[in-house]
Amino acid sequence: KLLAKEGKKIFPQPEVIEIIQDKGLQKQFYKDHNLPTSDFKIYDNISSFVFDADENNIGFPLVLKMRKDGYDGRGVQILRSEADLDKVFPYNFISEQCIEIEKELAIITCSDVNGNIVMYDPVEMVFHHEKNILLYQLAPATIPEKILNEAKEIALRTTKAFGIVG
Repeated sequence: KLLAKEGKKIFPQPEVIEIIQDKGLQKQFYKDHNLPTSDFKIYDNISSFVFDADENNIGFPLVLKMRKDGYDGRGVQILRSEADLDKVFPYNFISEQCIEIEKELAIITCSDVNGNIVMYDPVEMVFHHEKNILLYQLAPATIPEKILNEAKEIALRTTKAFGIVG
């Protein structure tokens, strides 16, 4: 940020990195830009989450994710019932309602300072169901053309919304 403030060109831009490194900011960005995302709630601490659980303001099953420093299954907890409340993170996390996922896809986009965007074909990510850790990726993803086109459209909209260069 300091280098950018001094007039240096930094790619990807620091403000974009700041958003994508924080799942709470990231989810709110998606919501604010009408990009598809699951319902979520941001929690600063365990007390507010437990209060919501006690008041029946949350539904199980749900997924908890640390806002920062989570990767490859680290920082993710699946709560199937109130019996799993001991898995709640102490602070700075989000909760998401579980959704049915047939396949999880990823698309890498690259954009230049002129707004030109190219995309790699989607890959399909296969996770260990218990540990929630990526086992492997299939490239290209085995998906119908309709899903391929929809995934590319979402990736393009997301890239444009961020205004990312890189």
